[in-house]
Amino acid sequence: MALLLAAPPAGAQQTTDYDADDDGLIEISTPAQLNALRHDLNGNGDATHADYVAAFADRDTNAGTRMGCPAGTCTGYELAADLGLSTDYPAWTPLGNYSATFDGNGYAISGLTINTTGNDDAGLFTQLSGSGVIRNLGLVAPSVSAAGNSRRAGGVVSTVDQNAAVETSYVLGGTLTVRSGLQLVGGLVGRLEGTVRASYSTAAIVMASPCSGCNSHRTGGLVGSDETVSGNTPAITDSYCNSQTTG
Repeated sequence: MALLLAAPPAGAQQTTDYDADDDGLIEISTPAQLNALRHDLNGNGDATHADYVAAFADRDTNAGTRMGCPAGTCTGYELAADLGLSTDYPAWTPLGNYSATFDGNGYAISGLTINTTGNDDAGLFTQLSGSGVIRNLGLVAPSVSAAGNSRRAGGVVSTVDQNAAVETSYVLGGTLTVRSGLQLVGGLVGRLEGTVRASYSTAAIVMASPCSGCNSHRTGGLVGSDETVSGNTPAITDSYCNSQTTG
């Protein structure tokens, strides 16, 4: 339930607190709100896209302009419930380059289905950049089918940049299928330049049509490619995979 702010002065418009627990993270409790995150990839809550406003309209008719975070600044999003995507989003379009905090709070997302037809990265998110972090998130039985040259796919995120991290998160079951050309595929993360900590994946990796001429083609149960960039050494700690790669 949304938490109302203190009553405004006479004549002022009342606002709703999107950050009910005052931790700087906006609560997501519906698939539509998760989908709307694509319009606020820096996580500051200052989005005005019609889909974003509509998704959060249950809390404030002026969604996106006064999100109610501490000191007026939001730092990301957090799940407030388990989410099932299959009914409202049977074909998920991956969220883009996210650079804030996304806290699953121990909840899980199920029904993630992605079927790319072009040279597109595939995952719940396509990229985690800056000091972005995804933590405490579960992904249950995703179905990701991807194709495209020099691209990446991962259940949670296709690419984790140098200073970004995935922590205490998992992919439970499901399948990532490579139809053609895709080079970097992992159950949790496709390409890792940053950090994975205390996470795991049991997703199956299926090479339906591997890239026949790709010398850098890499797959992994947890991470497809663990890469050093500009002297940085990616870190995988306290993590594991229990999955099968076929094809």
